[in-house]
Amino acid sequence: MAPHLNEQAPSPFRSSAMKLYAHPFSSCSQKVLVALYENATPFEYRNLEDAAARAELESLWPLKRFPVLVDRGRTIVETSTIIEYLQIHHAGPVRLIPAGDAGIEVRVLVRVARRASRRPSLCRG
Repeated sequence: MAPHLNEQAPSPFRSSAMKLYAHPFSSCSQKVLVALYENATPFEYRNLEDAAARAELESLWPLKRFPVLVDRGRTIVETSTIIEYLQIHHAGPVRLIPAGDAGIEVRVLVRVARRASRRPSLCRG
């Protein structure tokens, strides 16, 4: 697995860095990681296998579902919402969601696929 940005060395700016609370085996978390890596968006990875990260997540989002993104004091939950947030607030050279009608179709397909699976979400603590 590739190292996450800001994961190795402490930074004096770490507290203001965008943080992603995620689990390494979660497909929902992997989708957000792809979006972050596609545009080389800097972030701090908070691995939910770590007890301290789990405690932080619970204080941010009592439902303990993940992934959760914290940016500039704002907490964003749910995979597709996080990806849309990144598209708007941290846009890079790679467009994450198509514009116009194609974007509407993508959003509909994501929701239909989610409902069709009808299985309990694996993206929770």
